[in-house]
Amino acid sequence: PRTGAPDDLIPNRRRPAPPPGGRPPARAPEEGPMVSAGVYATLVTQTLGALATMTVLPAIPFVAMGLGANAFTIAMFGSAYNLAQMLCSPACGALSDRIGRKAVMVSGLVGQAACNVLMSYAASVPQLLAVRVAMGLAMSTGPAEMAYIMDSTSSEHDLSHVLCVQRIVTSCGALLGPLVAKAFEQYPFSALCRGLFLINMVNLVIGILLWEEIPQKEVSPPSTPSGASGGSATTAGSASWSWTMRRLLSNTTTSSLMLVSWIYSLGYSISDGPEMVFFKEYFGFDRSSACYFLVVTNSSSLVFSMVAPALVNHCGAQCTCKVGCFGVAASVLGLVTASGCQVAPYVYGGLVVGLFGSMLGLGHMHLVRRKCSQGTMGTLLGLQSSLNGFAGTVGPPTGGALYGVNSCMPYLVTALFAACAAGLYDALPEGRTLRDLEQDSLLAEPATAVARAALGPSAHLPEKPR
Repeated sequence: PRTGAPDDLIPNRRRPAPPPGGRPPARAPEEGPMVSAGVYATLVTQTLGALATMTVLPAIPFVAMGLGANAFTIAMFGSAYNLAQMLCSPACGALSDRIGRKAVMVSGLVGQAACNVLMSYAASVPQLLAVRVAMGLAMSTGPAEMAYIMDSTSSEHDLSHVLCVQRIVTSCGALLGPLVAKAFEQYPFSALCRGLFLINMVNLVIGILLWEEIPQKEVSPPSTPSGASGGSATTAGSASWSWTMRRLLSNTTTSSLMLVSWIYSLGYSISDGPEMVFFKEYFGFDRSSACYFLVVTNSSSLVFSMVAPALVNHCGAQCTCKVGCFGVAASVLGLVTASGCQVAPYVYGGLVVGLFGSMLGLGHMHLVRRKCSQGTMGTLLGLQSSLNGFAGTVGPPTGGALYGVNSCMPYLVTALFAACAAGLYDALPEGRTLRDLEQDSLLAEPATAVARAALGPSAHLPEKPR
């Protein structure tokens, strides 16, 4: 307790030595983002994965045509790949919540390596299509990877830094992929697939050595009454997984996040289906123009990924997402009204994919991390990936059908969906989120333990109302 006496009158009290020169000591410089080696390893594997994907993707249609595939069969390759990811992503996300992120991500790399080996021996269109379906299943570990990044970052600033670097390095990998494919054009397709197998092996070694096993917080369903018969472990695991799914869907905030992501993805994929046809008819696009368009979109994503984190930190994630959706809607309408302007498609791609796409991607992930608990994050990202995959499967054919009615109709629908997504972001509920409920349960555990110790081991505390 303070006595009010000066330090000189209090015995055994030493006066602190004044700093030299009478000035206060200099403050230590602030540390940079505290990011683990496992997160950087994830970014490296994602970059190499983007490089491998964009290396083989341009060659697959020509290989399929060489095997006798027609236009419809070639279109089925993309739909089958998206369908496989749509079905497998929720299972991968939920499995990572239960057994850990590392095991799921390593299994995905092993599956990708096996698929590349099988693809090098594909000698018919059905075999090649089956391998693409298997590759879609093996590459469904994206929710686990994103959940691993979120688990390993301790603050919003660190998450912004990591997501910014992620978009930059993956865009670089996507840019280098076509160049690598062009350099190895004289080699057979089987040799290219074996080269991708070596990339998968490098990723596997990096993951095994550097990925850390982050302990997952248990999110268990309410305990059954003591008189109920105990089922098998498999039944209990299925019940826990289904309970987690119901918990995510019944929570207004998390279900709204999944809904707004699906609406935006569906609207974007509707105009993405007939995009090149629209560009050819109204802007005179050819193959060279399409290549330049892809370079512009990837380059703009690379550039604007450096700006988006500052916007998220300054304006807030929710406001950034709203501005991004309205920007996409305005860009789409501007493209429709700028028919004949040769620069319009490139400006459109740079804005939609680069600026507003970066704002939406980073802002939405910030909202997910802020409003979802760690024990359900993998399941949420898996469900979201599945819904977006469904949108990517049904959106392009829908856009093609609308294009047959009116060439501008797919873009008008995209603008409408983007505006609806902005309204949903603005109307996100501010109620109790799953992260709030998880924090409440963690704070309640010590109090419950103290109460049980005070009342005795035979005491039964009433359950909290759910």
